[in-house]
Amino acid sequence: MEGWQRAFVLHSRPWSETSLMLDVFTENRVACVWLPRRTL
Repeated sequence: MEGWQRAFVLHSRPWSETSLMLDVFTENRVACVWLPRRTL
């Protein structure tokens, strides 16, 4: 898949009520926040 790269989660911590801030190890530097899908 174009634009995707392999990543390994090193550490996660809560960020707001339902999200996570992730420290990941990748070939390049990447900052990410995991936001869960909302269901209706």
